[in-house]
Amino acid sequence: MRIAVGMSGGVDSSVCALLMKEAGHEVIGITLRFHQEVCSAGDLRVCCSPQDVRDAAKVSEHLGIPHLTLSWEKIFEERVVNYFLGETLMGKTPNPCAIC
Repeated sequence: MRIAVGMSGGVDSSVCALLMKEAGHEVIGITLRFHQEVCSAGDLRVCCSPQDVRDAAKVSEHLGIPHLTLSWEKIFEERVVNYFLGETLMGKTPNPCAIC
């Protein structure tokens, strides 16, 4: 069976891909890119960072599975960033992770 695994670069999705491959499935890793890499954040770790995208690609390579990175920057900005900014400007405390 062909299975697409959403790869975050973290342990859970990496183990999931490994288990699916070991079970004999044809696995492909897919990562959504939400941010352009425009600066170095040093030790700052944020969800879905460019480093996470690179980690997912490295894990996929290590597992011997194909990996695709899909650009979702525009959708992320329209649906998550704009929501967050709009809610903040209205004095609310938004949760962008819930929208994402």
